[in-house]
Formats: sequence, C-alpha cells, structure tokens
Amino acid sequence: MKKLKLILVISLTSILLLSGTLVVSGMVDGGGKICYWKNHLTNQVDYNSKQNVIPLCPYEGNTPGFWKNHLNLWVGYTTDQLIDDVFDIPSGIIWYILIGSKTLLQALNFKGGPGVFGAARILLRAAVAGLLNAAHPDVNYLYTYGDIQWLVKYSLSTGKRNIILQKEALIDAQNNLGSDL
Repeated sequence: MKKLKLILVISLTSILLLSGTLVVSGMVDGGGKICYWKNHLTNQVDYNSKQNVIPLCPYEGNTPGFWKNHLNLWVGYTTDQLIDDVFDIPSGIIWYILIGSKTLLQALNFKGGPGVFGAARILLRAAVAGLLNAAHPDVNYLYTYGDIQWLVKYSLSTGKRNIILQKEALIDAQNNLGSDL
C-alpha cells in the first residue's frame, strides 16, 4: 500500500481541520512502519483512535550505492534497461548517445566530472536511485517517477551545469534519508 505524499496530507489535514474533523496520530502501513499522528486540536498523541486518521509517515530514500549493492530489491526496473528508455533523454544534446545508451546499473556508477556532461552524469546517478526509491512499495519517497523524469528532462534540456546540479541536489537530498529496507 503506497503512503500518502506530504503535500497531499497537508492539504487534506487543512481541509479536515477547517471542517472541524479531528486529525490524530497512530500506527498505519501494512509494511510495519509506524506513522505518528498528532491530534491537532488537543496537541496530544493518540495511538488508539482509528477514526479520521491521515498517515504522516516520514519520507525515505536510498542512495545510489544502496541500489547498486541491493539488486534483488529493484522493483519494476532491471539493471540492463537503458537510461534513454526510462528517462527519454533529449536527443538534441550532443552527448546524448554517450549517456542514453548506458544501463541503469551503469548510471549508478557514474562519477560526474567537469562541465555539463559531468553534471548530467551526477544527475542521472541520483535520478536512477530516485526512480528505484519511487518504484519500491516499501519506500515512502517524496517524488514520483513522473517527477524524476521531468527533473531530468528539464534540467538536461537547459544545457546549464548549475541548473542540472540544482535539480540533482533535490533528488539527492531525498535519496539520503535512509529506509527500513
């Protein structure tokens, strides 16, 4: 069962609070994770109430190193899939063939380097880990596959190292949260 995303939870919580509905905290998730629920009206933690509960599980994410060392945990993707088949790298980029023709597993081993090409490699290393986090049912990852695909396609299409690295930093921050896998 996929957990709700924080943005949705905040919006739904706000709506429920405005409507006078009680929002509490408690245990949720069939995967055994404990999500804390706070009663926003009394500011007390309530583990017993199961009515009007909205899960607020902490976000999780695993690093590229985790995913290249735990191939058996990949869900929905294979190590031999090509980057371009998953991310649809913009073909107008000069080094498109050098990156798009690499596998997801190879991308997890990218080292980076100078210039836009190096930044693209750094981004794709983080993006593949993000993709695997988003696909795994037991990882409560902030971004969806669509989010990651958009970040990759947009940042690479700019051809600007600083933008590519900014978007990589967003994904990398989520990849370093850890998980219970």
